[in-house]
Amino acid sequence: MSPAVASVGETGVDEHVAVSAAYPGGGIAQLGSAITANLHHQATIRGTDGTIEIPAFWSAQEATLQAGGESETTSTPHRANGFEYQIEEVMRCVAAGMTESTTMPLAATLEVAEVCDEIRRQVGVRYPFETAPS
Repeated sequence: MSPAVASVGETGVDEHVAVSAAYPGGGIAQLGSAITANLHHQATIRGTDGTIEIPAFWSAQEATLQAGGESETTSTPHRANGFEYQIEEVMRCVAAGMTESTTMPLAATLEVAEVCDEIRRQVGVRYPFETAPS
């Protein structure tokens, strides 16, 4: 993972975070989050042949593909608040006696947690229950 920087407030909260990530295939990502700044709420994915725009990405209900001078929007409204899909998957796994989902396996969940831990390490945010670094 590439560098992460943050503005950490007096309470130890990461108030504004910027992350640059590089992927093995050559892709890059620029990510940001903030509680002290008004950031854009959309995700943009740019490729060699087009762009995908996702407004309000944290609760996405539509995406627009722009390629070859054409534009196409796909819309999939939530039935409730967007968490129903995760809830239904957990219910399906429990009913089937599964200990993890094939859609989001434990290894993928742990990988996301490790990335979040690395970001926190880089910006100096520690939770009260964590021990001091050795």
